[in-house]
Amino acid sequence: LRILIHFAELWAVGPKLPPLASYLLELAYVEGRALRFGPRVLATSALYLALFTLGWRCCGSRVAALAGFRDTDLQSCVRELNAVHKAASTSSLLTVRRKYKQPQRGAVSTIRPARAISQLAPTSAALRRPPARAADYGE
Repeated sequence: LRILIHFAELWAVGPKLPPLASYLLELAYVEGRALRFGPRVLATSALYLALFTLGWRCCGSRVAALAGFRDTDLQSCVRELNAVHKAASTSSLLTVRRKYKQPQRGAVSTIRPARAISQLAPTSAALRRPPARAADYGE
């Protein structure tokens, strides 16, 4: 995950990316849904979904390629991580949500999950800069 985050930081994606990717991974491990995926697939998928959630839809494919994957290779893991993110309000995940609500972790647990992951590959409409204001991230 660190090397992928390093590349994403080179693109100046923003400070919320590393904690959001870590939050998604931790949610998946607590729920037990991460166990059927390998560590490389999980790390890449978490970063991919974090980029997608933050509005950087075009960068996910680049991250996948850097890790040696195609978007379609990550599809089921990304969908699983998004489902866990959507279910994060359940009691079993409350501790993780509190941990990532802290300012030193970017308060990323307050970011709304991606609404639909129906289209993982970037489209021309997705090739845009993310919203500039924190309010646009669902905070």
